[in-house]
Amino acid sequence: MISSPENINPTFSDEWNFELEVMKIISGYLDNIEFVIYKKVNLSTALSRHLYYMLRDDQNFRNYIYDIKKNRTKYIYYFSSVELVEVGNYLKLKNNLICSIKLDKKKAGITFLKGLVHQSFAYKLFCRLQHCHNENSYASNLDILIYVSHKKFLGLLNNIDLKNYAIKFIVSNLRDAQTLGINPKQALAILPMHSKSTEPSMRIWSSVTKYFDSLEHVILRTRPKLILYLEGDSVHHELLALIGRDNAIKSVCIQWGAFPFPGLLNGFRGLTCMYFLSWGRLFTSQLKPFNPVPEFIEVGHPGINYPIQDSERDAVVFLLNTSGSSPAIGFNSPHVLFLNMIRWAAENHADIGIIIRPHPTMPLSEDELK
Repeated sequence: MISSPENINPTFSDEWNFELEVMKIISGYLDNIEFVIYKKVNLSTALSRHLYYMLRDDQNFRNYIYDIKKNRTKYIYYFSSVELVEVGNYLKLKNNLICSIKLDKKKAGITFLKGLVHQSFAYKLFCRLQHCHNENSYASNLDILIYVSHKKFLGLLNNIDLKNYAIKFIVSNLRDAQTLGINPKQALAILPMHSKSTEPSMRIWSSVTKYFDSLEHVILRTRPKLILYLEGDSVHHELLALIGRDNAIKSVCIQWGAFPFPGLLNGFRGLTCMYFLSWGRLFTSQLKPFNPVPEFIEVGHPGINYPIQDSERDAVVFLLNTSGSSPAIGFNSPHVLFLNMIRWAAENHADIGIIIRPHPTMPLSEDELK
């Protein structure tokens, strides 16, 4: 049997109930904030995604919720970011807890130092040089502006004929363009702009408003007819859709992946893209009740190649969502159990072909491959 990494078991026996609890907490917290408006745009759907990944993946916050449920609290809780402290204080008041919620100064110090660097002369000079470098790359008559964060998305885009359109790709920096395999002439780097938020209630969301400024800068300079991205669950995707709507630019999200849960995770609720290209009716029926804004268009899977060989058609395909070398909490935690199930299937059903697809961003360890 494959040995289990430390802390592989979920904190909660029913992970889905915890997911629902996190979503409930986020909704309650955002409903209690007086303003979530930045540059006249309501950022609640983007902030919801940002908070979701922070709360879901923070072990200290999971322990905090567990103690609330068990009605047992420590005197002091330390969280790694100011957003978690804010939500912790919200729950503290809601549950009448007697405890202190504090920011972990060791980790917070890194953020503070980054803030000082952002204000330095060297940083301003770098921004100016980067701006000049990209000045000639902008296009005023752009057809499609595409956001990609990993080369796995480019593989799917290769199946879509875009050669007759004027396109540019948004990337974090030009070095990322090379890593992704994008021609630098087609890449527009997001400038590391400092957020200009003047609304006091938005200062806590400086990381989100900074990305808003950066994405808005690229969109307003290029004025594309269409904004295109895949998957749709990240804060960046939602910001693109919100900025697009604010500037009368259509946004399109292409489905990436299935939704094998009792309901939809936070990132796939409240999508504000104008169009969502789904793989088919089953997925539209899953998504539509939680996403009244987008128009759903069923286009099939753009990456499936036919014909499929009989040996592949009769095989069982296992899609891995994490790896033992980088274990994650939550739904990804039972990774070892899943691998053991695959091994059991192979040993007890030698007549059935088995295909294993590691997650595109998380390869298996050497022991797991053996």
